[in-house]
Amino acid sequence: IDESLSEYYPGSGGDGSKAAVRIQFEYDLLSGKICDISLNAFNNQDATNSMSTIHLPKGTLTDGLQRIMPLFRPVVDAFYAQQMTEKLFHNDETRWEVFEPIEGKSGHRWYLWVTRSMSVILYRISPTRGADTPRIHFAGCVEMEIILVCDRYAVYKSLARTEEGIILAFCWAHERRDFLDVTRSYPELQARMDVWVEDIR
Repeated sequence: IDESLSEYYPGSGGDGSKAAVRIQFEYDLLSGKICDISLNAFNNQDATNSMSTIHLPKGTLTDGLQRIMPLFRPVVDAFYAQQMTEKLFHNDETRWEVFEPIEGKSGHRWYLWVTRSMSVILYRISPTRGADTPRIHFAGCVEMEIILVCDRYAVYKSLARTEEGIILAFCWAHERRDFLDVTRSYPELQARMDVWVEDIR
């Protein structure tokens, strides 16, 4: 830990390799005391805590996170095992930028997938937006038949065709937009469309 942090972490600098200093810093990072991290032009990290902006080398963050990552694996596995006993899921995905060069992967665009059940929310970062990610996730389902609430992205339709027991329930928010689109394109049908829109609410 750089000596510039000595105000917040006594022992930083020359003695900054002490485990207690490093552990306290990583605890603050994970618990949200350090609330914002951004990459600057000098390839260092700016970590902003409740008091000031702290300049950190990338390695200070990434090395520590890589060291503690295996400690979370049993927790993630337990959450996954619990989720796979359930029958109703909500799924979505969005793009996620990963700036670490990965062999075989061109560009920085990855995807963050979220699967929510009644008791668990799990996130998975994947290099693609293809069907393999949800297929791998739901391979552990205990129930013979599950309901997956999702948008109409083609991957989910493919998943339901190839994986027996997955029933799709399309998101009402997306369905509602269709009725609104019909109203805009065909004003003469507005009264009928408004009935559906009101029912969806």
